[in-house]
Amino acid sequence: MTGTEHPAPASPHPTSKALGAYADGEGESVDAMRIEAHLRECAQCRTRAETLAALRTIAGSAVRYDAPPGLRDDVHYALDGIAGPAPRRPPRDARAAAWRWATGAMLAASLGALTLSALLVAGAPGAEERIAEEVTAAHIRSQLGEHAIDVAASDQHVVKPWLAQRLDFSPEVVDRAAQGFPLAGARVDYVDRRRVAALVYRRRDHAIDVFVWPADARADAPVVAAPAYRGYHRLHWVRDGFNWWAVSDLEPDELGAFVQALGRPTTQP
Repeated sequence: MTGTEHPAPASPHPTSKALGAYADGEGESVDAMRIEAHLRECAQCRTRAETLAALRTIAGSAVRYDAPPGLRDDVHYALDGIAGPAPRRPPRDARAAAWRWATGAMLAASLGALTLSALLVAGAPGAEERIAEEVTAAHIRSQLGEHAIDVAASDQHVVKPWLAQRLDFSPEVVDRAAQGFPLAGARVDYVDRRRVAALVYRRRDHAIDVFVWPADARADAPVVAAPAYRGYHRLHWVRDGFNWWAVSDLEPDELGAFVQALGRPTTQP
């Protein structure tokens, strides 16, 4: 792809109704195939679909209670004149048993709701985990398709202005060929619900993607390694008001050496 071309727009997010039908195994097969293709690329929608599937499983295994014999008569008595002629008022013991059953059922339902809420909160990925998934997916997509590099250049004075024209910020760009990590170019990608810069470096036959975008917190943060995912390693840090994520299938020590070599970019015009 040349520098004048733009990547194809991402497929739209499926509606909650469509995701619900997909989780229930309903809907047209064409729609299901379209949603499955979207879920392979969108970590946010994939998490929503997995949550709906978990809810469906929990709801299907919910405990059911049989009402005691006297409850029906007690309800009819309480609804005197609404549900038909009021039957003979149940004996006190029967009414007490029905009330105990109803109270127990409500408590069980409340406990189930609290447990479900706790499961959803515990199962929801944090911001760091979600972004780690997104940058990894973006890196893998770039290697599988034709959108690995939009502007192929090792000259930082070519790459930096190219990115500045397409983003609402201007990231620092450096070449580290002298340290064994030459700059191959860059592209514009999409992470954390915004357009970001993706700087592409090489190490032998391996590609290293460095994703950069403005950080919410302005203070610098040290390099932190996210858990490896299927051979891909991810490092994150904050510097000069920018988020930096490095993703590659390089061994951890080599990726760490790259981040160290990247260092603090020099000031550029």
